Amino acid sequence: MDDYRLAFKGSVNRWECDENDHLNVRFYSRMAHEALVNFQVESGFHGPVHLLNQHMRYLAEARLATPISGYLLRLGTRANVHRHLIELRHSFTGEVLATFLTESAQDSHGLQDQADPTLPAHAGPRGLAAIESPFSVLRRDQAAAHGFVLTGKGVIARSECSADDTLRAHALMGRMSDAMPNLRAVLQTAEEQAARSNGFQGGAVLEYRKTYHRPLKVADRYEVWSGVRDVSAKLQHFVHLVFELGQGSCAASDEAVAVVLDLVARKAIAVPESRRNRMLALRVTLPTQF
Repeated sequence: MDDYRLAFKGSVNRWECDENDHLNVRFYSRMAHEALVNFQVESGFHGPVHLLNQHMRYLAEARLATPISGYLLRLGTRANVHRHLIELRHSFTGEVLATFLTESAQDSHGLQDQADPTLPAHAGPRGLAAIESPFSVLRRDQAAAHGFVLTGKGVIARSECSADDTLRAHALMGRMSDAMPNLRAVLQTAEEQAARSNGFQGGAVLEYRKTYHRPLKVADRYEVWSGVRDVSAKLQHFVHLVFELGQGSCAASDEAVAVVLDLVARKAIAVPESRRNRMLALRVTLPTQF
């Protein structure tokens, strides 16, 4: 593929790194979204970009001062739905750090529909299906009965929103990232908590599938409900639902595959058996129509 266009350049700041000492997922999302907006404007599109869904893969760690370049490839357009592949690469080595397979809604301005090219092997879905989470049909008052636990709760601030008072994509990702320690508090053992406190053990997400059902706005009250869909020897499969409390319906849903990370060796390790057994016992249950 030779139609990639440079649409972002930046680097990793200390304040963008989390407890695992690498770039937090919210800032990957910020960089990817800036690349998408830049690309759309440079292509002649000046209206708002409304995200529909994103399939994200995190391929390599981006740590302090890593120089990052964002490249974007237009995949196809059908009925005003645009598909793009965004790659965040190490500016010096060219290594792909993360990919965002993105669908957004925007007036196509007469663009002809086009077939999608073949994706590079590192960009397509791997551990997660390229479909909306089946749990997104749940309402907030049904979440607990299906095994979900409350992990986040708050109010959307104006500083998190774009000019139209809509919550920015990376701010939504940040709210979900901030909810994870509350899920870990339910799942991990005292030994694991000690390992985290000593800086020996952390976590990293490998893949993420997010669907945007309706926008969250300034002053909206929300809750995040999270649960375990499955767990294997090394992989943990989580589900997160974001509810706007006024309506009680799902505003955003996502599923993620993550690993336990040895913070000294910087490599994935097996999920401790005690935690794996606890996670298996706490798996969420599908709605009856599935």
